[in-house]
Order: sequence, then C-alpha cells, then structure tokens
Amino acid sequence: MLHALGKVYLARKEFDKAIERFNEALKADPKNAQLYSDLGAAWLEKGRIDRDGKEPGKGMEELGRSLENLNKALELDPNQLEALFNRALCEAELTLYVQAESDWREYLKKESNLSVG
Repeated sequence: MLHALGKVYLARKEFDKAIERFNEALKADPKNAQLYSDLGAAWLEKGRIDRDGKEPGKGMEELGRSLENLNKALELDPNQLEALFNRALCEAELTLYVQAESDWREYLKKESNLSVG
C-alpha cells in the first residue's frame, strides 16, 4: 500500500511525500528492487529541481542519493531496466559521462533483447 501511494505522489511530482512513503515501505520490504528504483527516481527528480533552483548543493546531494538507491536496486535485480535507465540519467546529471554512456549501452542491449525475445 505504501509503495503504491508513493507512486501516486511521484506521478503528482510530490517528491518529498513519495520519498517518505518509499522509505516507509522499505522498512517492511528491504530487499525490494522496485522500491529502491522508485525511490531513486524520486530523488533524481527532486535533485534536478533543487540543483537548477536556489539550492544547487542540496540538489547535487539529492542526485547522489538517487544514485545510491538506483545502485541498490540494480544490486538486488540486475535486470531492473527502469533503474538502469534512471541511473544513466542520474550519472549524466552528475557529469559522470563515461558511466552514463556505459549504462545507456547496457540498457539498450537489455531492452533490445526483451523486444526480440
């Protein structure tokens, strides 16, 4: 229920509320790759807004939190395409271009295998 509510808040761009719900849900289900992926997506969006607004330092920190959660999602489930996609976006935002390019290539490879298979 908390995960679903977090997704609603994420869709509404209420990132702080989404982050709270995802964190609550992780307490009950700490090995859920999708939860970490969604939490990473929320931090990514929040970080982009803050970095481009009045709090660039805070935004960079939030992007770092995004990367941590997306890494955890992929550690738990290496085939989590959404997490891989968002990690590439996050790495590009953090100017980690070599890592971003590698993740884009991996994403495209996995995604094309799904399309064919």
